Amino acid sequence: MPSGTDSENVRIEDLSDKVAWYINTYDGNLHDYLLYYEDGVAKNVGIKIIYWNFFNEPDRNSYWVENKLELLNRMRIIYTTIKGLRPECKIVFGGFSSFSYNNFFEDFSEVRDADGKAFWDYCDIIGYHLYSTNYTWLENEFNLFKSVANREYSINEYSHLIDKPVWVTECGTIPFTEANIEGNRKNYLPKSILYLLSYGVERVLMYRLVEYNMF
Repeated sequence: MPSGTDSENVRIEDLSDKVAWYINTYDGNLHDYLLYYEDGVAKNVGIKIIYWNFFNEPDRNSYWVENKLELLNRMRIIYTTIKGLRPECKIVFGGFSSFSYNNFFEDFSEVRDADGKAFWDYCDIIGYHLYSTNYTWLENEFNLFKSVANREYSINEYSHLIDKPVWVTECGTIPFTEANIEGNRKNYLPKSILYLLSYGVERVLMYRLVEYNMF
């Protein structure tokens, strides 16, 4: 599930063509520009990608925090381009770094484009990132996550998300926190995964199981 294009660095008028190139390239067919040589013999491997992930942690991107309508318009271009070329493809939006961080999720849910559509009209799956820090934080975050994953959208007009699966596209522990102390990680990670699966999350993707400084 590649992240697709770094679309905020692509001019909006060029975005459709840029996305179309990726979708047509990774359609499972053989293309001359994918040729490579092994021991002097030309080879070609058709790669078919179905799931496309766009806009990593938009709630932590200061540009998108200030330009939510542009983000929505870019989502519309990406979604309509992909579905027009290959309707079987699925678009994953996010993931959000938190459903509570700086109220981005709530605020973005109120944004509408010229056709009166919201972000959930331009994606198939809602992405989310979850990293354990300590047990108190974990329980609080899961209580909030449960209301989203269980489709409890009656408040704040989230009911339009009722048919959108939630994937955790990054899951792990944060270095230098209680969750990552030697001996704790083996407890936090399974607990996180079991919580998520019990809430109906379809997929959980682990991110960097090795020790490293992410800051």
